[in-house]
Amino acid sequence: MIVLMDQRMDSTEHQAFIKSLRSEFQDVEFITECTNEALETAIPMADVYYGMPWQALIEKRQSLRWIHFPATGIDGLTFSDMKLEDTDITVTNCRGPHASSMGDHTVGMMVTLAHQLNEVWTDQENAQWDRTKYIGRQVELTGKNLGLLGAGDIGMAVAHRTHGFGMNIYAVDKNTSPREPYIPEVWGPERIDHLMEISDWLIIAAPLTKETIGLITSQRIKLMKKGSYIIVVSRGKIVDENALVKALEEGHLAGAAVDAFAEEPLPKDSLMWKTKNLLVTPHMSGSTLELTEGRFNIFRENLRRFKASKPFLYTPNLALGY
Repeated sequence: MIVLMDQRMDSTEHQAFIKSLRSEFQDVEFITECTNEALETAIPMADVYYGMPWQALIEKRQSLRWIHFPATGIDGLTFSDMKLEDTDITVTNCRGPHASSMGDHTVGMMVTLAHQLNEVWTDQENAQWDRTKYIGRQVELTGKNLGLLGAGDIGMAVAHRTHGFGMNIYAVDKNTSPREPYIPEVWGPERIDHLMEISDWLIIAAPLTKETIGLITSQRIKLMKKGSYIIVVSRGKIVDENALVKALEEGHLAGAAVDAFAEEPLPKDSLMWKTKNLLVTPHMSGSTLELTEGRFNIFRENLRRFKASKPFLYTPNLALGY
C-alpha cells in the first residue's frame, strides 16, 4: 500500500507524525517527496492521499481509493471540471478536534468586544490610565440573545460556553433536532430573518455551501438590533464583508470579529484592517496543539480501518458540502 502525503507537510509536528506512522505501519510506504518528477511517478501508484487534493491528482490517479482531508470544512474540494462525488474515491475529513478551540476563541472575542479589551491593551502599551472612557460602554453577556447560524460541532461548543454566561441561545440549522439543554429549539433556514432580528450576538458557525454563501446580506444585517454584534468564525463568504464594515462605520453594529475571510490572506488594503470595533484574526481560531494531535489521531485510526476494510470515521456528504 502506498500513501502519498501532502507535500506541504514540512513542520516539525508533521515530520514527527510521519515518523510515527512509519513506525506503526511498517508495511505501508509513505511518500513525502514533492518534486514534480516524484509526484509524476507517485500519483498513479498511490492508494491513499493525505492533504488537499488538486486537479492533476484526480486526473492522473490509477489506484487512488481514499483521500483524507486534514481539516473540517470541505468547501475547498472542488475542481474545474470534476466532482469528487462522481468518482469512486472515498473522502474523509477531521470533524471534532477544532470545536473546543474555536468555541474558546469565539467567547474570547465576545468578551473582548463586550469589555473593549482591545482598547485596554492599547492603553497598557501607552501606559495610559483612563477609566472614564469605558464607563457606560461595556455590556454584559448575561441575559442577552445569542443567535447561532449553524448548530454543528462549532455551534455546540459556543452554546456550551455561553450557556454558562446565562445567555438565551437560539439557532438556525438544516438539522432542526433540539440540542438539549443548551438549545431546546433549533429552527430551519426559513427562520434566518427572525434569528437576525432577535440576536444581540450573531455567531457564524455554519459550513460554506451553496446555500450559505452570501447568506448574511446587507439587508439581513439591517434586521439586527442597533448595538448588536457579529462574530464570523467558521468560513468567509457567508457574510457580506462590505456590508459588515458599513454597519460598523454607521454605528448600527457595536462590534464584530472575523477569523475567516472571503479572500485570505486578507489584502493589506482591505478596509477591515482599520475599521473601528472590528477584530481581525488570521484564520487561527482552531490552531492549538490539541487540534493538530486530534487530527493526526483521526487519520491514524482511519488508516487502521482502511487496512482492515472497516468503516471510516467522518465521511462528509460531498454533495451537501459538509
